Amino acid sequence: MLRVSRTKVYALLSEGDLRSVRVGRSVRVVRADLVAFIERGGSG
Repeated sequence: MLRVSRTKVYALLSEGDLRSVRVGRSVRVVRADLVAFIERGGSG
């Protein structure tokens, strides 16, 4: 896993570092943004 807390993920989403798509009640992170996050060292 990414070793990032749920709170940190929600912070990254609200700051615009990750984009998301709602599918029903679920929040899905856009794969390209997740890959970019990992490639830049995982820092928001």
